[in-house]
Amino acid sequence: MSKMLNRIRPLVSGIFTKGARVLAKLGFTPNVVTLVGLGLSVVAALLILERLYLGGALAVALSGLVDGFDGALARLTNTQTEFGGVLDSVADRYGDALIMGSAWIGLGLPDVVGLTALVGSLLTSYTRARLEAAGSKSIGSIGLVERPERLVLMSASCLSG
Repeated sequence: MSKMLNRIRPLVSGIFTKGARVLAKLGFTPNVVTLVGLGLSVVAALLILERLYLGGALAVALSGLVDGFDGALARLTNTQTEFGGVLDSVADRYGDALIMGSAWIGLGLPDVVGLTALVGSLLTSYTRARLEAAGSKSIGSIGLVERPERLVLMSASCLSG
């Protein structure tokens, strides 16, 4: 799936840039967009827990879409900061954990499956961060199931729920 996403990355990047232009004109900051994305993850988790799977799937997809706009907006407006990068990363981990946890409960997954999905989701990002901190130069192609893929899988799981 990563190879497929790499092929459409230029198209997706263009969409995020266009959306970021609109958000900039509306006065949004990257950090506000990050928090909106986290809020959508909370909504998705609540919908999944209420077994409103179609709404949950849509909220998961929308949270993933919004997640792509914060970085594009920061680059477009030249407002990238270390704080913003950390906020985005932490918000993404919370969003992932909320969605995975709610799916674990809401879809009635066996504990071993739910726990493995939750830990795997968090460790994927942690592993990348540790590789970067260790000075790895070739991390661009590392990662089996990165956040966009996880969100697609979560949306699909909700639709099958």
